[in-house]
Amino acid sequence: TGFLGKGLVERLLRTCPATARLLLLLRDKAGVKPQERLMQLKRSQVFDGLRQSHPAQLDKLHAVAGDVTKPVLGLCAADLEEMQEVSVVFHCAATVRFDEPLRLAAELNVLSVRRLLQLCDTLPNIKALVHVSTGYCNVEVPALQERVYPLPAALDEELERALKVPDHTSAQDLKRIIHPMPNTYAYTKA
Repeated sequence: TGFLGKGLVERLLRTCPATARLLLLLRDKAGVKPQERLMQLKRSQVFDGLRQSHPAQLDKLHAVAGDVTKPVLGLCAADLEEMQEVSVVFHCAATVRFDEPLRLAAELNVLSVRRLLQLCDTLPNIKALVHVSTGYCNVEVPALQERVYPLPAALDEELERALKVPDHTSAQDLKRIIHPMPNTYAYTKA
């Protein structure tokens, strides 16, 4: 339901009309349940053109209650069963706050990807997982190339360390922990 997600959903509905349905993993947010969030999404300006030209396409959107910070993405058994038909998964969920506590940034930007990979391994019809991320990574490198950069330490070690950093860590201590990255967003996306 974020900026990228809305654009992706609109484009999929507009350019892939044969798609039977799109399941959208939505969490409760500020007391608003996933079904209501789906209705709000459908009213978004990004769908104005689609509402005019092919309004039935919006009926292909289905909310699945979940949370990327929970095991199995917080999915209930019925939703897990429904997902057995899924063939393509797009992952756009992330925190984009530069000042997010490191533990939460790691949970949302790193651990959620691992959880999704584990779920995709159980889907019998999976053909592709598309991870939508950012170009804002490895900011300490003056000129980026399109390649995989080595981690400063093993991923499991970095993740374990990040998940143990208390939310109330001082700015000075946090800067030392995430060095050479300038913020927790860049650190968890690198």
